[in-house]
Amino acid sequence: MTTKEIILTEEFLELTEALLCKILQSEKLEAQELDLFLATYAWGKHQQQKFKEAKSKKRASSSEGRSSGRASTPITSEQSSDQVVKSPEGGSPMPDLRGDARESVVAVVGSPSRKSAADSEEAEKRAAMRRDIKDLRWRMHRVLTYIRFPQIPARALMQIVYPTGVVPTKELFQAACFLADPNSIDISQRIESRWAPRPGKRSTLF
Repeated sequence: MTTKEIILTEEFLELTEALLCKILQSEKLEAQELDLFLATYAWGKHQQQKFKEAKSKKRASSSEGRSSGRASTPITSEQSSDQVVKSPEGGSPMPDLRGDARESVVAVVGSPSRKSAADSEEAEKRAAMRRDIKDLRWRMHRVLTYIRFPQIPARALMQIVYPTGVVPTKELFQAACFLADPNSIDISQRIESRWAPRPGKRSTLF
């Protein structure tokens, strides 16, 4: 199998971080650098999802354990004070119509809390997305150091890599500068392997 075929398999997503780093360090990889980044990004998303599922199962198991240890509380048929209003003369209880009145007012003027609730939900979604990106960046920090971003076309850097949010802006800026003018990067940095294309020998991954 070629490198491009291997990085698209399910087995690739199950690699350990150490083994993935070893693969990405290889000079024998036979794939475009953008394909390697996308495969690595898919690996990171997969690892993140596995962690979330394991955490959810652990939380569900813990909740079941607590629930089984509690005694069930009998439900009485008595009406709450919000549903019944006592007669001032000590007669039969009178139904509380305040709830119906409130519903009528809401139907006419609308609930003032609906918009704020929708705004809060949207804000929470955005916050959750930021947390996911921050977590994913942390999970992929080590493996991303072996991706040779200067070998990815500038358009792909801006339109594909940057929107993922996992690559530091400084890293992308340096890669774009190198693509525009290799001499803009200090020679002491340019001798590092990450600035050079991979030879891509046809053999094994290692």
